[in-house]
Amino acid sequence: MRKFISLLVGLCWLIPGLLAKAPVDLWQKVSPSTIESLDRRVIRPVVYQPYQLDFDGIKSVLDQAPFERNISNQTLSITLPDPTGAKVQFEIMETDVMPAVLAAKFPQIKTFLGYQKDNPARKIRLDYTAQGFHAKVFGLEESW
Repeated sequence: MRKFISLLVGLCWLIPGLLAKAPVDLWQKVSPSTIESLDRRVIRPVVYQPYQLDFDGIKSVLDQAPFERNISNQTLSITLPDPTGAKVQFEIMETDVMPAVLAAKFPQIKTFLGYQKDNPARKIRLDYTAQGFHAKVFGLEESW
């Protein structure tokens, strides 16, 4: 009986840790016909695959990211689609780009940085604001 209880307690301790590191996918492919008219957009791609992002979901996930200066070196895994539509996993940390006084005045602005899990030379910068979510990926060969 004690072995069973020990095993149960061990699993209860292990499972949340494993689930916490699972990458989160908040992107859904949508038909190009479901997006706003091309007349209203500044950039007009010829070939593209639009995605819909769960904005509240990405904010909730990113709010769990550890701070860059955290000595534990922990990161948060998220996925983003690349230009080919493939899902790419990134390890993310929150970072400060504004002075503390300004950040306190605008708590709705959060900034993050990270790297691609299987290609650490590819870096990412992200933010979310009242105007939405933004991400920029920088690599040795390409940026998007």
